[in-house]
Amino acid sequence: MLKDLTNTTLLNDLKTISQKEKKLYLEFLDYLREVDIRAAYVELGFNSLYSYVTEGLGYSKDQAYLRINAIRIINKVPEVKKSLENNEFNLSTLATASQITTMTKGTKKEIKLDRALDLLKGKTKATAKEIVTSLKVSKASKREVRKIVLSVTEEEYEIIQEVLILKNKEAKELLLAKCQEEKKKLDKASVVKNSTSRHIPIRVKREVMKRANFKCEHSGCSSKTRLEYSHIKAYSKGGENTSSNLKLLCHSHHKFETFQEFGRRGQG
Repeated sequence: MLKDLTNTTLLNDLKTISQKEKKLYLEFLDYLREVDIRAAYVELGFNSLYSYVTEGLGYSKDQAYLRINAIRIINKVPEVKKSLENNEFNLSTLATASQITTMTKGTKKEIKLDRALDLLKGKTKATAKEIVTSLKVSKASKREVRKIVLSVTEEEYEIIQEVLILKNKEAKELLLAKCQEEKKKLDKASVVKNSTSRHIPIRVKREVMKRANFKCEHSGCSSKTRLEYSHIKAYSKGGENTSSNLKLLCHSHHKFETFQEFGRRGQG
């Protein structure tokens, strides 16, 4: 019974348990990374790692985010795992690193993940919060103009100029008409596209999408989000870009089937 332990024994036991807890926490992240790499959660009927961690493992939404975010960062910056072992980071500071990269993205002071990690390494949660506050940028400081270099005919240029001064409804109708026209050109071009190209013709994509009824074709799945085209006979093994050799899969099942066929070499 705990109440019968001396203070010395109680404190020593707690230290031992603490060390075991830390080891288990790091081991949990290793297992979670492997499950993510294999997309093994789909075998249990989950269509995302997040739903598996929340519904399958019983973690709260916040707890799930912290752990998934951590393994995704480790995937990008493997040295972070060692820093976790050395208490230079914790789940909270890693979440703050992601917050900083998201918050500053598209601004003149954009901070990449590596830099964000450098700023937070060894910092307490309170200090990390202060860093975030100091980096907060107003919407006005964000780049509101993005430059796109596009070659257009004189006629197309005039249409673009018209769109800039039209009301939303009229602009939409004009753009849709132009898109329909360009789509017909692309359909014709896709017919004569080199069959050895990895490019999947638009008309073929449309056929696959309609056949799949705009949802994942993996048995038992009906997901309509993050859909991707997958070759039945792998492209690297001579598979063609035809509707009969393509199927529509959600991201998780595409990832799962790729791992089943190619293992880790298919995860690049």
